[in-house]
This record gives sequence, C-alpha cells and structure tokens, in this order.
Amino acid sequence: MAARTPPGKIRKAITEKTVVTFHYANLYRKCEVHVYGVTNGRDQILCWQLDGESQRGGIPEWRRFDLGDVVGLKLTNETHPGYRPVPYPHSLWDQVILTV
Repeated sequence: MAARTPPGKIRKAITEKTVVTFHYANLYRKCEVHVYGVTNGRDQILCWQLDGESQRGGIPEWRRFDLGDVVGLKLTNETHPGYRPVPYPHSLWDQVILTV
C-alpha cells in the first residue's frame, strides 16, 4: 500500500493538538483528532468528540469518521493535551499514518 499524506489541516490538528470543528452526517462536531489512517481504502480519522451533536449521543466519546464525508473542517484556537485517560477503542486499521 502506498504511503498517504494527511491533508494539511488534519496533519496540523494532530501534530499541534488543535481542536477542530466540522459537520458529519449533517451534524455539528467539535473534536480532538488523535489518529489518521486508512481502513478498507477509506481515509479516516479517530477523534475524541468534545461537543456538538451525534446520532448515538454519549458525548464526550470516541468517534471514527470517514474523511471524505467530513464537511467544512476548521481549526480552532483551542488545543488539547493529546492524551485521554479513556482508552482508544479497539478498532482495526489497514494503515495508521499519523497519531497524536
């Protein structure tokens, strides 16, 4: 599998621990991006969702998003510590490209 490069805003969000906002499934999300990777050929991000909306509820919580369905991603002026005492969900990745 060829190495992929994270889009600039995703790379910045992970390396600088910057909180992002975006819409996914027509719902507003405010998240910390912790992992950028590929599963089944789809670029995805694993985030700790801090605020916003979710069809499943339960915020804050870990969420995984198909990057192609993320709309209007913006970097905020907020940062996060990078570590969460809540463990990452055990999910499989075909390729992990960048982590916090």
